[in-house]
Amino acid sequence: MPEFWLDHLKGARAGVVDHFEQLEVVRVGRNDEGELIFDEAGVSWEHAEIRLRGDEFWVIDQGSTNGTYVNDERAHNARLKDGDVLRFGKKGPVMRFKLNEPKISESSGERPKAPPPKPGKRKRAPSEPEIAIAVLGEREREHDPSRRHSDLPPAAVPRPPTASPLNTAITVLLGALVLVSLFLLGFLYLDYTQLEDELEQARARATEATKQVTSLKLQVEQIGERARTEGRAEGRDSAEQELKGAKAKVRRLEQELERKKQRLSEGEKRLAQLETQLRSARQDRSQGDSTWQQIERTVSPSVLLIAVELTGKKPDGSVVNLGGFGTGFFASSQGDIVTNKHVVEPWKFRKLALRIAKEKIQVDHESYKIHAWRGGTRFLHKVGGKVKLDPKSGYSTTTGTLELLRTAPDEWTDVQPGQPVKAIRIHAAHGNGDLAILRARNASRVVPLVAGRSSTVNRLDEVLVVGFPAGPAVLEAGVAETSPATGQVRKIERTIQVSAPMIPGNSGGPLIDKRGRVIGVCTMIHQDATLGSCLKIEHAMRLIHGGSW
Repeated sequence: MPEFWLDHLKGARAGVVDHFEQLEVVRVGRNDEGELIFDEAGVSWEHAEIRLRGDEFWVIDQGSTNGTYVNDERAHNARLKDGDVLRFGKKGPVMRFKLNEPKISESSGERPKAPPPKPGKRKRAPSEPEIAIAVLGEREREHDPSRRHSDLPPAAVPRPPTASPLNTAITVLLGALVLVSLFLLGFLYLDYTQLEDELEQARARATEATKQVTSLKLQVEQIGERARTEGRAEGRDSAEQELKGAKAKVRRLEQELERKKQRLSEGEKRLAQLETQLRSARQDRSQGDSTWQQIERTVSPSVLLIAVELTGKKPDGSVVNLGGFGTGFFASSQGDIVTNKHVVEPWKFRKLALRIAKEKIQVDHESYKIHAWRGGTRFLHKVGGKVKLDPKSGYSTTTGTLELLRTAPDEWTDVQPGQPVKAIRIHAAHGNGDLAILRARNASRVVPLVAGRSSTVNRLDEVLVVGFPAGPAVLEAGVAETSPATGQVRKIERTIQVSAPMIPGNSGGPLIDKRGRVIGVCTMIHQDATLGSCLKIEHAMRLIHGGSW
């Protein structure tokens, strides 16, 4: 299996060489569960990953605050070559990536070598498999009707209760407290950053002064030796005068160095105080304002209402609607949108596949369109007295601003529903294949949701579901306003099963933890709306990067 070395050039581990073998993923950051751990300012908790793809290594930034750099250029997803210089953070640790064991330079001597890391638990995402492109009109399958939820339900859904004036006042007060805490947090962070830069400059000046002191001491020794060996009174007096002046200069420099060291010590104490205050402010923010209302306000603008238009014709010539609605969310700054495959390709799943087969519907290939609107966007307009979808207010395949980038590989199974349909092929209900990636073109001000890890939640942890249950049936104003719901994690196996209410229309929406990070993708309802299954977010992120599972 390929191996590599990291020769640390700068940072707390400078001079150390790390050797990694039999690992397909090396996690980098301050998290002590990673394989390459740094406890330095500028390195994020989960900063980056060095991943093996085929026979090549790639470095993938995990949404870090201060960025990942390859040869002094910021990188989000970059292939590594032998000799590339990696830096984690603007002023973080620096190391050289080597595919062969680096030679020890004569000036540096024998350097300590870090013990090999423990073998990783996660398996490498293999290269992307060939994705089967289904032809519209083929007989394919979908989930069992009791488990499927991307089609439009009846419009008779109770309207949510109106907020009382007291609740409104409380919400306004909480919002004000949030703004004050964010302002204080930003002020502390700016002060912290400025002081850190000043300390770095002070350290550099102190180092230079130390070098000057060492050089002058050497000159003093040379002058003294010349004075002792010269033997002539005139030369000895001159050397002694020169020696006296050099000693005075050394004393002045030593005094200045002592003052700089004292200021540096005071600055480091101040920096430690600011770090404590910053950590306390972040903790207060996470505890005091990690309310579901605040999290929902943050994530909603990145959640999208998705509509699929598709029609077919019955043998009697009547036209039928085969489209539906669902949810998606931005998962990258390039405009990648995660959703369910059964939202954008419903004809592959059981319910619609059975209807097409039983009613002998001929699907109209030219009618297939996909639209997506951000949360808070108006998606309806009137044309000739009739209310219709407005593709121009969002992203659409009709305007060239939206495309179906890829789906997870199809997993087919044959079913025999009985007369008059003997057998059809439908998409298997098991597995993690109910995922699709759309891409919004020319998308401006895209703020992707932060991807977390499904392993960070346990049973009874609170979670949030954000989406568009019932599609436009409950969007009375014609605006894509999300309908959030909270619940608990019931268990985690192949999927994450939650008690948060999920009804048709939630498909493809994000499952959020209390840190505001996406840990799953809403996919399936079990019997009623009190138990739903969500695919783990790791599968969607691998699909975005072209991998599989």
